[in-house]
Amino acid sequence: MLSGFTSFGIHAGGPPINVYMLPQRLEKTLLMGTLAVFFTLVNWVKVPAYLYLGQFSSENLLTSLVLMPLAPIGVRCGYWLLQRSNEKAHLPAVLCVPAADRRQVAGRGCYGLAGLIRRRRQANSCSFSTGLAR
Repeated sequence: MLSGFTSFGIHAGGPPINVYMLPQRLEKTLLMGTLAVFFTLVNWVKVPAYLYLGQFSSENLLTSLVLMPLAPIGVRCGYWLLQRSNEKAHLPAVLCVPAADRRQVAGRGCYGLAGLIRRRRQANSCSFSTGLAR
């Protein structure tokens, strides 16, 4: 449930489902297939909410249509990597990618927060200085 919520809210459903699935020590092909089916279902469940929110604009649909031919390439690359990955190295790789992603997201969040604080300070100093000038 948490994975579905985070998948909708911030497109980050991977870590919660990995916390549940990885301790089960499934074979790598079974694990990846299970995750693919899970996220396919989660994404279909999100469609009505996205419709309600007006996310299916002509611009978004056109972008999806243009990018659609790249999807099979991504599937083939993922399959190629899965076939060549070592079973013992698969678990650490699945754990390291989300960790790197979290660092990137945290970095962006800190950068955005610093910008927000800077803008607020500038706004407060402007209002304070204009108040004195009167």
